[in-house]
Amino acid sequence: MFATGRKKDGGVHQSDKKCIRKISRSKEEFDEQAKILIDAVDSDDQLSRVYASVNCRNINKAIRQFKFNQLEADFYQEEDKHGFYNDVKNRWISCLAIPASRADNKFLIDCDSDEEKIKALAFCNEGGSGVKIYWSYITKNGFHIICSPFNPEKLDVEIKKDGMFLVHFKRNK
Repeated sequence: MFATGRKKDGGVHQSDKKCIRKISRSKEEFDEQAKILIDAVDSDDQLSRVYASVNCRNINKAIRQFKFNQLEADFYQEEDKHGFYNDVKNRWISCLAIPASRADNKFLIDCDSDEEKIKALAFCNEGGSGVKIYWSYITKNGFHIICSPFNPEKLDVEIKKDGMFLVHFKRNK
């Protein structure tokens, strides 16, 4: 999970963006890390939102990817190789974040209008669609539905197969 600023929330330019990343290994740890990030967002003008992966991560898949990346980096030019090792934490987090490292398979339906929300909820609640809704919530600019996977061609709204869900946003912006 991570806390970040968004330009549309009055945040800083992408290359100057501040970002705080946390990794959790249990529900209790998730709640603790989320509180730390929420407190950071509420007290820092450069931060405006907290996001978390909709899918749990498989650490063994991430370790495999990290080792592959590490071996590859050993054959980079010296400066690039040193860059890899001087940025190990971010490289590790990137390996956790890639879709190949997910442990489960949930979709995030991102509705930006009431019309999309109604259409998506009707589709999910349709008898026989086989779609299970795990969680739905209002976002700063719309509505999210976290659900079981389905054929995305059956629904004409934005569907993220390994998205980040909004945990918290600064309400005074």
